[in-house]
Amino acid sequence: GVRTPMQWNAGISGGFSTALPEQCFYPPISDPVYGYQRVNVNSQEQDPSSLLKWVSRQLEVRRAHPAFAHGDLTFIETNNPAVLAFTRRYDDEVLLIVSNFAGNAQAVELDLFAYRGCVPVTLAGGSHFPPVGDRGLYPLTLGKYDYYWLKLSGVR
Repeated sequence: GVRTPMQWNAGISGGFSTALPEQCFYPPISDPVYGYQRVNVNSQEQDPSSLLKWVSRQLEVRRAHPAFAHGDLTFIETNNPAVLAFTRRYDDEVLLIVSNFAGNAQAVELDLFAYRGCVPVTLAGGSHFPPVGDRGLYPLTLGKYDYYWLKLSGVR
């Protein structure tokens, strides 16, 4: 499927061409579940839970926070080798990125001693997590292949 034309709409040949699908050098996918009649850019633009919309929202979040591309990168110690955590600091903003690379849920404690008293806030929805305690160990549980993009509010 990686060599097939982009499926733009449910029209003939997925909107990529006016030729019949069998006349295309690489015909569009005609599978009943993933074929161009069902999965195409036009239908994904109409579906708020589509992969296209999800990627668009993620890109909007990244553009809104320059720390993703600029500034300092500091890796955070975890007690779980399946979980990667790091901060990105740019100007007055500190982002905490935590990713679970395991195919099952993982519990982790992050060493956030340097951020005691800060409140992690999700970038996607603005949900506040509990503040980082005096010990600096911060417990999290992530689903399989899950991640958090958090802003550390109250950074000194």
